[in-house]
Amino acid sequence: MTQTIEATQKRHGRKALAAGAIAAILLAGGGTYAAWQQTALAEAGQIQTGTVTVTAQEGAWSTSKTNGDIDVETYRVGSNERLVFTQDVYPKTSGAVAHLAVASIPENELRAAFPKGTWTSELSGYELSGVSDGATGVQIADGSRQPVTHQLIIETGDGVLPGTTIDLDGIQYVATATE
Repeated sequence: MTQTIEATQKRHGRKALAAGAIAAILLAGGGTYAAWQQTALAEAGQIQTGTVTVTAQEGAWSTSKTNGDIDVETYRVGSNERLVFTQDVYPKTSGAVAHLAVASIPENELRAAFPKGTWTSELSGYELSGVSDGATGVQIADGSRQPVTHQLIIETGDGVLPGTTIDLDGIQYVATATE
């Protein structure tokens, strides 16, 4: 009977060893598992996005007192005066529709210099189709190359602070693709 027990143990040991070897081969990626997994690259092509750029020409200042352009380096602003800064901005789109807006105006400087004054910022386009005035900016059509005119209109009011210098170099424009 001792021989039967030993023979049974040897058979069970060989079966366990064979099962362990098969499991190790399958886990290591051998056997039939590798035939079930294949990879391929898709040739989907390229996607291009549109472009939006904006450039600004040098602006000009005019005033209600001189009825013409002024040199802001030498001109002294007075009370109850209307100053107008005019600048052409050129948005250029290709494969995109864009929204052009004035991103920032140095309002703190304007408040400090003209505490009783007011100011507005306006954008207007000259293209008959594709550019339409908006509440906060203008819509620019795909392929547009037409200028948009920006005007900053300052009514100084009565209470201009003498000796104040205003730095208006902080006017910024932003064009954002919308489609």
